[in-house]
Amino acid sequence: MSHSILFVAHAGRGVGLGHLTRSAVAARSAIRRVGVQVDFVAVGEEIGEATENFGDLAIRTMSGPVDEIINELAAPGRYSAICLDLCPQLVSQKLTDILEPLCRDGCQIIAIDSLQGCEDLIDLLYVPSCFSPTYPSGQYFGGRAVFGWDAYLLNIGSRNPVATRDSDSVLVLTGGSDTTGLGQYWPETLASCLPKNSRVNWVTGPFSESPIFPQTKKMNFVEHVAPSNLNTLMRDTGIAITVFGVSFFELIAYGIPTVVFSPYGDRDARELNEIERHGIAVVANNANDAAHKAARLMIDLESQSILSARGRDRITSFDGQLFAQELEQLLAVS
Repeated sequence: MSHSILFVAHAGRGVGLGHLTRSAVAARSAIRRVGVQVDFVAVGEEIGEATENFGDLAIRTMSGPVDEIINELAAPGRYSAICLDLCPQLVSQKLTDILEPLCRDGCQIIAIDSLQGCEDLIDLLYVPSCFSPTYPSGQYFGGRAVFGWDAYLLNIGSRNPVATRDSDSVLVLTGGSDTTGLGQYWPETLASCLPKNSRVNWVTGPFSESPIFPQTKKMNFVEHVAPSNLNTLMRDTGIAITVFGVSFFELIAYGIPTVVFSPYGDRDARELNEIERHGIAVVANNANDAAHKAARLMIDLESQSILSARGRDRITSFDGQLFAQELEQLLAVS
């Protein structure tokens, strides 16, 4: 029996590319390993050319409330499963009303990371994290939950970094939208902390404001606006500094010594505590702390070597193989 799967992911200004990136990895793995037909929709504003970095996966862009879009696309009996990777703040209570009749018609519901308010409708909750999912007190969830270090969905190429990385270069990643405005003040902090003659490769996300670089001869800032060669920049860099998100796991999978922090308060504290416990990256408290810790890491070659090995050893599967296995099992019993 041929199965068709609808993937829906939020993306764009104010959301970034995390949902889209990991869902695209999952969709490509499903096509390659399970042989399903896939319709993929990215929902958001000003997505533009961001969908061009996902190979031959055809991605349709739409805007508007996601419940209305699913209602428009998912006619009864059209899809064997719907996979949703949505920003919680953009999900309304109306989504339950749209999904319930589809479930009764036999459509399986897959959620990547979470689907708040619809937990009782989820057949497969796929969490690209080393942590088990958490639910609000008293919330019912009757489906299968999958998580672990092999559950990450990373859009990277070969795992083998180049033989010699550029020891004077620092790759800085602030996310697809830089929602906390790091680009407006953080370059000045980096210039005051990093060793002289450092080269800072600053990646400006497709939905981010242009950064303000200091006028300094101490180091060289190079801006890369939504680069198509981000994987190459990752593999070649000496170290990286990044906000916590999908790109962090891409970096450690490559074996890049990385300083990571969350600019979003305590939202990511659970994950960052685990990362620090395993010693796979340098965890900073904030952007200022990250700049100082990156400066020390740049001259500590022993720590760089240890972090590189630990990161590569921790993430050994990242291209959606586990997702495809779980999807195949789900479709076999549907």
